[in-house]
Amino acid sequence: MEHILNVFWDNDLVGRIIKKPAGLIFQYSEAWIDSKDAFPISISLPLQKPPFEETISETFFENLLPESGIKEKIARFYGVSEKNNYAMLDAIGGECAGALTVLPENESIPEEGGYEEISIDELSRIIFNPDKKPLLIGRKDIRLSLAGSQDKLPVYSKDNKFFLPRGRKASNYIIKPPIDYLQDTVANEAFCMKLAENSGLLVPSVKIIGNKVNFLLIKRYDRFETETDVKRLHQEDFCQAMGIYSNQKYEAEGGPNLVDCFSLIDKNSSQPVLDKNRLLKFVIFNYYIGNADAHAKNLSFLYDNDRIILAPFYDLISTCVYDNLSKKMAMKIGSENRLEWIRPRHFERLAKAVDINPRFTLNTLENLGKQLSIAAKTLTDKFKKDSQWKNVLGKIVKVIEKHQRLLNEQWQNGVLGRPFRTTILLFVAFLTPLQPLPASHADLFISYMATANFVGKEQDSPVIIFILFLPPLLPAM
Repeated sequence: MEHILNVFWDNDLVGRIIKKPAGLIFQYSEAWIDSKDAFPISISLPLQKPPFEETISETFFENLLPESGIKEKIARFYGVSEKNNYAMLDAIGGECAGALTVLPENESIPEEGGYEEISIDELSRIIFNPDKKPLLIGRKDIRLSLAGSQDKLPVYSKDNKFFLPRGRKASNYIIKPPIDYLQDTVANEAFCMKLAENSGLLVPSVKIIGNKVNFLLIKRYDRFETETDVKRLHQEDFCQAMGIYSNQKYEAEGGPNLVDCFSLIDKNSSQPVLDKNRLLKFVIFNYYIGNADAHAKNLSFLYDNDRIILAPFYDLISTCVYDNLSKKMAMKIGSENRLEWIRPRHFERLAKAVDINPRFTLNTLENLGKQLSIAAKTLTDKFKKDSQWKNVLGKIVKVIEKHQRLLNEQWQNGVLGRPFRTTILLFVAFLTPLQPLPASHADLFISYMATANFVGKEQDSPVIIFILFLPPLLPAM
């Protein structure tokens, strides 16, 4: 007997997941393919009638599930192996990220359902349950699966009240509890997300809630609200789009690098220029705040009215304020992943590799740094009324200032150091013979100019151009 799970988008059957000895395979339904509104649920799963092979099928659906310790807890609760993705989807594939619902073949789409009101104290008891059971696992009529390595709780919130969605009802917020082995992660992420918003990055709104313990309330960008309901928007993260398992999300483990991510946007975004610029800001912002954990699963595409666009950014947190976390970036910037070693030249290398103007990149690097400095001071004053967060917020501001100082030192060296020495040597080479520079020397100089790491301001250019045109004038002097 075949074991089958049905995959729905809203009320429509998109396809089937079929369990196989080597894993699972996915096949679109004929009705979905023939529909005028059909779309591929992943860049890695284009519309086709034949089933997809195991690896490409499994990578997409495995990425819908929680990761690491959360996945282990869920597997233990249901008595299945954490590596059995089919069994995990069977158990919790109801309210996933995006618009898909995964149900056993013998189950129909849930009836309309409703919302169960719950107090903030009750939410606290669910989050900090004594048996450490994953959030809401095993509760009747509630099937939740949010990807990631941290426990999360989808809720519906309106007028400062909270509700648990049942049946077909969708959540519109996510609650993230603090990470127990790190200090003030809720304040850290709230500060960084607000900082990103104030600096021009597109992020979902966030708010700190709770009484004795603080939680982070995050607006879901894959939901939109009408007057009567909450609708789901389809999304997929970059690991799903590239057909990569969640345990390979880090570049060091064979996962995507930044060039892969920019290329994915180039080939698939409905607005590639805008989205590449947004991704560039994301990279620069994470450098400044010291977020070394910005991996490919922290980037997603949003499917909206036949358009594929880069989703708002999420999970922005300063990881380098914690001594027990790695200081190596999840994805290298211009071949460098050590935060302390990253310099303007690495951003230039990245820009060239992804076909973005290096000068534009350096200007963005400088301007975003200035914006962050102003925004961080303003935001710190707003957060200061909660003195319990003073320590972690102060560390984040110091990280930003440190990284900006390192870049400023390089810019100063670029303007006053190497280019200045080159100019002096050039004058000596030109003026001493009092004759045109030999062609071989000119070629050598132009080659050097093309490859040198000039990171100075735009006003350096006229000086360089003037010097280049000196040789023809010298005989007449």
